[in-house]
Amino acid sequence: MNSVQGNIVVKEEQVIRKEPIPAGKIPIFDQDGKLVDSKVLANPYEHIGLFDGTLRYWSPLFSSMVSISNSSNFSANLITYIPFLLERDIVLNELALSLNNAGNGGSKMNVGIVRARDNRSPLIGKVIYQSPEIAIDSVGDKILSALSVVLSAGLYYFAMQHNSNSQIRFRGISTTQIKPLLYIPALNSPGWVHSATISKTYQSTLEDDEPIPANFSAGLGFSPPVFFFKSIHR
Repeated sequence: MNSVQGNIVVKEEQVIRKEPIPAGKIPIFDQDGKLVDSKVLANPYEHIGLFDGTLRYWSPLFSSMVSISNSSNFSANLITYIPFLLERDIVLNELALSLNNAGNGGSKMNVGIVRARDNRSPLIGKVIYQSPEIAIDSVGDKILSALSVVLSAGLYYFAMQHNSNSQIRFRGISTTQIKPLLYIPALNSPGWVHSATISKTYQSTLEDDEPIPANFSAGLGFSPPVFFFKSIHR
């Protein structure tokens, strides 16, 4: 602060302290801009989907959707890769899908998150998260919870495969639990979430560095996003 003595202005030295602030907290300052000792607030933006006190699902896919509808059908013996880009680091707590058209009795699927080889090409890299097998012989929300998957900013694929003799399908927004934070309707025409597939007999896990066939870039369109996250900022 400054004090005045006659015509001489004296500027007192400021003492700067470095104090650790707990992760996910906001420091509190008084009206003079001084840090209030041992006072921090919970960061309201720590949870990406926090709204009205409720942690909601969100989709990392940027798609302008004409309507809340069903996805295209997913066939067996194909690995479907849907690219998405994260602009910041997150910790994934839950991953959810809403199955709207079930497979045949005893059928299963598995899903995963795969890192692109780098952020400038479609090459498939390492599997970051691998789900257990999920029963798909009944419709409903398929929620994978109690996760703690660290995803750094960058390019990823959501990958999925199943072994049902009949095609399966998902809803963009569930009528029960999976209600995303944000829904953006199209202005003039449908937007599409693009994907690509690799023909491969079903297996219970995904593989790292899956080779890309020549037709990989010829993607299929799925009008709504089909998977949703609950997560926190790192």
